[in-house]
Amino acid sequence: MARVAKAFCSGRGEEAYRWAASRGARLALEALSTRVLQDREYAFILLENCEAYLLKGFERNVVVPMPRSVRTFLFAHSHPRGPAAFSRRDLLSAVNMLSDGVYEVCVVGVDGALCVYRVSYLTLEDFEKLMESIDRIETPQDLFDCVSQCESVGVLTL
Repeated sequence: MARVAKAFCSGRGEEAYRWAASRGARLALEALSTRVLQDREYAFILLENCEAYLLKGFERNVVVPMPRSVRTFLFAHSHPRGPAAFSRRDLLSAVNMLSDGVYEVCVVGVDGALCVYRVSYLTLEDFEKLMESIDRIETPQDLFDCVSQCESVGVLTL
């Protein structure tokens, strides 16, 4: 077995996570983009074993029974006739899901997708930063600014 120099791998981990998050965001868009013009929310979940589910919700929320026997890889939900932006409740749920091991959480709206994803295990420091900032996050730019101060979380839009 040959040993690979650490310098070969440095900086590439975040690229791999961003690539995977981009793929997840595209899956979420594909599954939910036709449903953003309907009068109710929908959720799309992709499990670690590659099973995927589309759930029909209510006018202003969707209830999803999160399976414990297999890890949820991606969770996304639609905002009917609205922009791709996290509400306060969405952010609270997203931070809790990321801390429970969900890799990526997305909101799909009429203007695309906004996703928060892990680049490693969510650190306690980043968890606290996100929880403290939730009440100040009102726009996607606010979310980008908050996440830019975190080491274990990234954000992307499509």
